[in-house]
Amino acid sequence: MCFRLTLIHCLLLYIFLLLSTGCFGPEQQVYRNHPYMFHKQIRMVCLNTDASHFVVKDQKVWFSLQDGQELEMKHYQPQLPDDYYFCSGQVRTSTILD
Repeated sequence: MCFRLTLIHCLLLYIFLLLSTGCFGPEQQVYRNHPYMFHKQIRMVCLNTDASHFVVKDQKVWFSLQDGQELEMKHYQPQLPDDYYFCSGQVRTSTILD
């Protein structure tokens, strides 16, 4: 009787932990539609590079390389908020940028 009760409690605890961990996972990237005033700067970065996406951190543009490293675009400082930006609709030929 005591063994059965302990087994039921362990099973309920396991189910509770399994369900609660699904609610508190790592934060996912959320796509935001930025205001139109930023589109010109985003488009300028996308058209002058061969990247599918880029990240702005502290007003610096960073690209992901194929090997997992990051590359800074040093000659351009955008007035964009820190975020993750997508470059869609362009034909890419780069074998370096991700």
